[in-house]
Amino acid sequence: MIRTGAGRWVLLALIGVYAMLAVGNGIDRLSLYQEVSGRLVPDFLRAHLYRQDTRIALREARLDAARLAAAQAVRAAPVEPGSTSVLGSALFASAQNAPAHDAFRVAGRFGWRDIPAQVYLMLAALAFDDRKNAAERLDAIMRSAPDLEASQAAVTALEADARGQAALLARLTEGPGWLPVYARTAEGLSGAAFANRIAMLQRTAAAGHRPVCAGLTDSINRMAYEGGRFDDAYQLWQTGCATGTGIGAVNDPGFDRPAVAAPSPFDWTLPGAGGVSSTIDDGRLIARNDNLVREEVARQHLLLPPGVVDLVWEASADGSASGLAEAVQLRCPDGSTAPTESRTAAVGGGTEYRVQVKVSPSCRPQLLSIRIDSSVGEARF
Repeated sequence: MIRTGAGRWVLLALIGVYAMLAVGNGIDRLSLYQEVSGRLVPDFLRAHLYRQDTRIALREARLDAARLAAAQAVRAAPVEPGSTSVLGSALFASAQNAPAHDAFRVAGRFGWRDIPAQVYLMLAALAFDDRKNAAERLDAIMRSAPDLEASQAAVTALEADARGQAALLARLTEGPGWLPVYARTAEGLSGAAFANRIAMLQRTAAAGHRPVCAGLTDSINRMAYEGGRFDDAYQLWQTGCATGTGIGAVNDPGFDRPAVAAPSPFDWTLPGAGGVSSTIDDGRLIARNDNLVREEVARQHLLLPPGVVDLVWEASADGSASGLAEAVQLRCPDGSTAPTESRTAAVGGGTEYRVQVKVSPSCRPQLLSIRIDSSVGEARF
């Protein structure tokens, strides 16, 4: 009985010690993701907490405390890149550049996922004109933190000259997971920086890697509708959404593809107002309008140069076909319709219609609008 009771107490003591160690280790690891109190964690389990202490001290500009905590982090976990990385950050903040560089180099060798070390080494490579190494470090950063401000600045720096473009293209043509982020952040660029980004996306597409169109739609729509940058939005749309099929200036003129769920200005949009139904099916736009007034059943933005333009379409209707001759219009941003030069209606029961309109320089972008009234019944374009 005595031995059994003593054994029970020893077992309970061991369980208690194990529980304390587990809790301490859990708190230490939790500090990787949020700030926690480490007062009850023993020193030998504080590797991550020392890094937290370093970050807090740096944020509060307590540089001596930051260096001390970072040194303790290295002693607690010398081969983990996060330890030497925070030491590099503390030394760099204290203007101890040479030892900071050494610490970041060690962190960089230990692991490619340590963001502060990779950012430092990327910026150092750019400063020393080492474009290839900078692109490699950028690739590592973009895989873990693609929206980081430093990485976006480095991207535009690499895109600015031929050697940087070549180094960056070597990474992009591998089809990295950050290609969609790289494409959609073109939204925040303008001028030469935007032109460089589009050129790189075009070269990447030529190598067989294009961003998924659905991931670009929000950026394209904001550029066009909120920023009024229809031409820039169209260039971005072409890098990931254009199919290269069809004729003329209209995207999918044969209605060969179903309407997309989240259309861009350059896709067919089916408004779907009350009393109006329209769908794309089997190479046709099928539409009906049960309202008393003429309604729009499909639209798409175009970017035509000034001059005379031919609009040609084929259409049939279950009801009166007379309204089909004026169903297709080219409208300007001010809401006006491009003036008609000539019009040819279907002859002898034919289904082809033609109108010639004049596009002025101020009429850009143009809205290709298909409108019908209730008298046509079901119309097919």
